[in-house]
Amino acid sequence: MDRNYINGIKFSLGFFSVTFLLFGIIYAVGFHPSSDILAGTFIGNYTFQDNVTFQEEAIFSQVSLIGTYNSTNLPSCDNSKQGKLIFLNDTKVTQICNSEFWKTLASGPVGCSSLSGDWIEIPGNTDLGTSDFCVMKFEAKDVGGVATSQPSLTPWASITQTSAITECSNLGSGYQLITNAQWTTIARNAELVDSNWNSSTSGVGSMWIGHTDNVPANALAVSNISDYYDGTGQSSPSTQRRVLDLSNGEQIWDLSGNIWNWNSDTCTQGDPWSSTTPFIDWTNADVNGVEKTLAGPLGDFTSANGVGQYYGCTIAGNAFLRGGRWDYAVSGGAFSLHLVYAPSDSDPSYGFRCTYTP
Repeated sequence: MDRNYINGIKFSLGFFSVTFLLFGIIYAVGFHPSSDILAGTFIGNYTFQDNVTFQEEAIFSQVSLIGTYNSTNLPSCDNSKQGKLIFLNDTKVTQICNSEFWKTLASGPVGCSSLSGDWIEIPGNTDLGTSDFCVMKFEAKDVGGVATSQPSLTPWASITQTSAITECSNLGSGYQLITNAQWTTIARNAELVDSNWNSSTSGVGSMWIGHTDNVPANALAVSNISDYYDGTGQSSPSTQRRVLDLSNGEQIWDLSGNIWNWNSDTCTQGDPWSSTTPFIDWTNADVNGVEKTLAGPLGDFTSANGVGQYYGCTIAGNAFLRGGRWDYAVSGGAFSLHLVYAPSDSDPSYGFRCTYTP
């Protein structure tokens, strides 16, 4: 894996957010031979719950989540797994291997299972200013005039950003239309999970880009949640997979492709949102600074890597559309950002999803 992708990489894993900055940890904590991190040590928004001892030779260039397990069936922890992370689905904790033992990093759900419909828990990201929150697992559906997260029905579309904001707030206190920061929190979490790449290695090859090939030429419902290519006519290893896996074992549908999703934000032209058009890659000099920091992938990826592209803020006050739609091909992706349309615009390819913060 390219070290430029790893240096400065930041992780938001577990149910309480954590920021791992490679060099920051090395200097702030001091990774020397047999270096101890005591329980209670605070890094970013993350507290170590156990004492952890690391060796200087820890392979931090390969830190990643290696899987979801139960506490009664842990994988081995040895030198080859030093710095690797696992999520325990039964106890809702994230653990890290110190070459000898699995050590607890975080615990505790945020309570999304009690919400009406299908919602999932998202670990916050301190770099983006997000705390733990709940998000609709599926794009919002119109069920009797109520924004509902469920597999069946096609997404609630032909809606303006203004109306989407209202529909989410109508769900009650704590609900809102997803923000750009929350969207990017989810996308960056997914970016770091190996199973979201066609190579099975984070940062290598292409992320899944969802329903973006215009076959069929319309938005899709979900009829079979066990089929991650449901309705696309495709199967593995096609990148048209509609599901992204998250670090805590949750899954989210159609973050990339199917229909554009309104975010609650609007853009200011030029600072920080470039007006460059048409679509450009996140590696373009016009957007690889502040724009990429606020909305792009952690790695230096192009549309060939399935992350989507950027379309500039043509008029100040334009609204955020993210993810792409059924016919946007390589311009679609989890990080795709379109800043051309006003909050009052609507289209059959514009939908939304809501979030809830306890």
